[in-house]
Amino acid sequence: MLHLPQRCSHHLLMGTFMTVLSLCIATGKSSVQAESLSSTNNQNQISCAPPPRLLVTDYGVVGDGKTDDTVAMRRLLRTPSCSNNNTKDCPCHKHIVVPEGAIVMTFPLNMTSHTTLQVDGTLQAMANEAHWTIIPPNPIYGDSQDRGVYQYQGFLYAEHATNIRVTGSGIIDGSGPYWWDLFHNAPQKLKAGRPNLFQTNNCTDIEIDSVTMKDAAFWTVHPMLSRNIYIHHMKIRAKMYAPNVDGIDPDSCQNVLIEYNDVSCGDDHIAIKSGGCGPNRPNNCMDPDWQYRVIHDHYVTRNVTVRHNIFRTGMGIAVGSDTSGGMKDVFIYNNTVGVCEAGHDDEHRSCGWGPALHLKTTLLRSNTIDNIIFRDNIVYNTSMFIFVETDYQVREQDIPPHYNMTVVKNIVFENNQALGEAVGANFHCSKLDPCHEIRVVNNTIAKAAKNGRNPWGCQYIDSYHVGGNTPEGLEDCMAKSMSPTTAVLEE
Repeated sequence: MLHLPQRCSHHLLMGTFMTVLSLCIATGKSSVQAESLSSTNNQNQISCAPPPRLLVTDYGVVGDGKTDDTVAMRRLLRTPSCSNNNTKDCPCHKHIVVPEGAIVMTFPLNMTSHTTLQVDGTLQAMANEAHWTIIPPNPIYGDSQDRGVYQYQGFLYAEHATNIRVTGSGIIDGSGPYWWDLFHNAPQKLKAGRPNLFQTNNCTDIEIDSVTMKDAAFWTVHPMLSRNIYIHHMKIRAKMYAPNVDGIDPDSCQNVLIEYNDVSCGDDHIAIKSGGCGPNRPNNCMDPDWQYRVIHDHYVTRNVTVRHNIFRTGMGIAVGSDTSGGMKDVFIYNNTVGVCEAGHDDEHRSCGWGPALHLKTTLLRSNTIDNIIFRDNIVYNTSMFIFVETDYQVREQDIPPHYNMTVVKNIVFENNQALGEAVGANFHCSKLDPCHEIRVVNNTIAKAAKNGRNPWGCQYIDSYHVGGNTPEGLEDCMAKSMSPTTAVLEE
């Protein structure tokens, strides 16, 4: 059985922790050094008195699983609680608790700065799209990324806020089956794109821990244009093939740590994104305003670490496919993907499909994907081990004149192991824009080694370093990649 270690009894001070994390990623220090530095720096922090715990049932929330508690919850979330602190160093902070046994039913809720929402019972989204707020499209896409330009507001949503924490031993339920049914069977009722379960826009210092988030209508956790994000020791659950239900999608974000989570979902477990543009998309990559924002790293995703997670049902760890803001310094290590265990073989099947370690983009996304490292990950039951592709979901890419095509460089796969059904490692770049500096060292594909099949596929790799991979054959594959071999795509 795979188990995640227990979470520490206190949560880290976000600003200090993420500053240290950024330094350690930039300087190449180990995770142990990062944790040690964080502990040392936290000793110098000013100690603020803990905020009072506000039980929602003391403030007008019924919590019986039938009553619409939206008004009472919204009032509590927007009301300051400054009885203990309200100084520059110790700002006013709310600590709102949904107690064990309560089932609180609401429509979307807005979280404001300096708020902890502790869910020990159940917080459930009410299933009626007619009463959901519709908000403008994501600026980094120009549309909802689902159906239509506008989007239904995320169930838990924050904009231009700082110091937000969602925690607890309970469940946050997005009532996904209601939305999935509309998506498949009554799309005319959807006046906007389906809502995320948790979404931030231009926020800083965000922490999610311990709680279970289940059955999102669309993406589960979607921090966007945000910084200093710590997501740890939480569970995400949705059934296999729940439409577009990703697990955790940091999007145009910087300084992100995702660790010790347990995720089963309908699509990508992790999808690291940075917005989207293109000739046939709302955002035009050649537009001067877009280019200014890209040049000044307004939309870049940088300093992201994904480590020590268990990924069950779902499609693995993806970088992309939306990478138009640029993608730099992503470190993915010590994760377990495609887990099937006794006790988890239920309707969710608790196993993966699709590529476990996946870099996906198109030439039309534009910008640069640079310094992406996959190291020491273990893959079991997925349909593919490694897939790098620059023609994701397109057959031919008609490149406009003078277009800045996507650049893929400095990509590392090191000490990863495919120990179950996963076979196939495909590096599929474009003749129009080959990939550069691809390093593939000491990776093992156990099933391919056992049955004697060649699992490697290579197309248009301009420069590379390979060695120590099992089974053999990658060196020859890479050497011939500018006159490409046929890609290996296992069923």
